[in-house]
Amino acid sequence: MANKLELTANNKRNKAQILRVIVTHLVENSELGEEFLEEVKEETSEQIALRRLELEVQVAYAKLEAREKECEFERQQKILEAEAQQREIEAQNQQKILEAEAQQRELDARRLEIEAKASQLQLEIEAQNHSLVAQLQLEATKKQQLEIQKQMAEANNRLESQRLASGHGNTSNIHNSNDSNPIRINKYTELPKFNEEDPEVFFSHFSKIAVSMNWPMDQWVAIMQSQLKGRSQEVFASLPDENSFDYELVKKSILNAYQLNPEVHRQKFRNLKKASEQTIAEFNRLKTNYCNRWLKSLYITDYDALKNLLITEEVLSCLPDKLSTSMAEQKNSTDIYELSKLADEHEF
Repeated sequence: MANKLELTANNKRNKAQILRVIVTHLVENSELGEEFLEEVKEETSEQIALRRLELEVQVAYAKLEAREKECEFERQQKILEAEAQQREIEAQNQQKILEAEAQQRELDARRLEIEAKASQLQLEIEAQNHSLVAQLQLEATKKQQLEIQKQMAEANNRLESQRLASGHGNTSNIHNSNDSNPIRINKYTELPKFNEEDPEVFFSHFSKIAVSMNWPMDQWVAIMQSQLKGRSQEVFASLPDENSFDYELVKKSILNAYQLNPEVHRQKFRNLKKASEQTIAEFNRLKTNYCNRWLKSLYITDYDALKNLLITEEVLSCLPDKLSTSMAEQKNSTDIYELSKLADEHEF
């Protein structure tokens, strides 16, 4: 190129210097415009240093950006790793929770099984206790009957001795199916008459005579049935043969037929008026008797129960007749608090 343009060649020149020489030559020969000289103007040492500094700054900035990107990548990577670890921990915790719940369900099932077995065992023990109590009561009853029979035999022997000594023979016999010794009833022993208006008086009177005469209890029905009449005879005749000699069962059946429930006893006690031919002592005895029956039918045995009964009666008397009757028929008719709640619910 230097030979073609007739320029002096210098191997030590750099490309920029060579370019300036060529452009200057072409401008002098009017082959290029002077504006091209500005583009190839030789830079000063300060400009070269500045450009070098700019390049260094750009390189440093590029390195910094690369480092920031690298740091950002590492940070994102650590975040992802931390999130993965957190999910793993949560999964482990959830697994532990599920295992704990499964163990708790298993423990609950075992507890319920143990409670069921304990309840069954308790029921069996109670059944055995009831059976034992019933057996003991039966044995005690048999023992008592044997004792009564023994006393009755002794009493009969004494009566027979007295009869023979006095020369009287005014006795009648009732044979005990379980004893070879007959039960002797003196004709002067007056049995009570059955009163359909007040059957409890009959049973109370008869039991006192039977005890005083030492009659075996299994013969009481045989002696008593001759005094029954009206509805009591019908009830006795309707009883099965195996129950017809059970005094307490016969008594309960007859009293039930006359509907002698607590309310009936209460009304008898409240409605009893002194008759003109009665003495004060007789009226007091009847009033006391009716009161005792009323309290006994409700199993009133202490002061608090009596107080509750009286308050209940007063409260019921303040209610309308229909509501009062309905409340009195409730199972817990002497529980004033329960009746009050039921009455309020009925009104509202």
